[in-house]
Amino acid sequence: MAEDSMERFSAQLDELVAGYRRAVEELDAARRPGDGWMGLGRDPKRDPCHMAFYQGVGKAVEELSGLTAEQAGEAAELLLTLGLRTPVPDGMIPMLEAAQGHALPLIPQVAPERAALLLERYAARYPRKGGRLPIHTQLLQALNRRAGGKTKI
Repeated sequence: MAEDSMERFSAQLDELVAGYRRAVEELDAARRPGDGWMGLGRDPKRDPCHMAFYQGVGKAVEELSGLTAEQAGEAAELLLTLGLRTPVPDGMIPMLEAAQGHALPLIPQVAPERAALLLERYAARYPRKGGRLPIHTQLLQALNRRAGGKTKI
């Protein structure tokens, strides 16, 4: 895969996050008191923009092919840090974290040394007693396996 393809992937992720941010900000701006409470009004958490973002990230990952270990590591790191480069509205956080799961098929292609580094950083961001979600545990386990399985998750 050419280096420009990785730049295109990074730009594609940035565009997806920016579009998602705009959609969530529009939802927040249009929100009325009581929306979503006990199923009343328009629940911003159920808006289709969330699934559209998640599926867009999945499609971008599916389009990656012929990655070198370095490129797989770069792509995985981009996915594992979605939403960390700039502050995001609270309404985006659950789907940004769910979209990190699209890194799972890339992890077996990552160099073990890079996987160990990603594991260290990711484990620090999501400590065992800090409210990890199942996707965090799955990603940590995959990174640990790729890194040689020496870390207790």
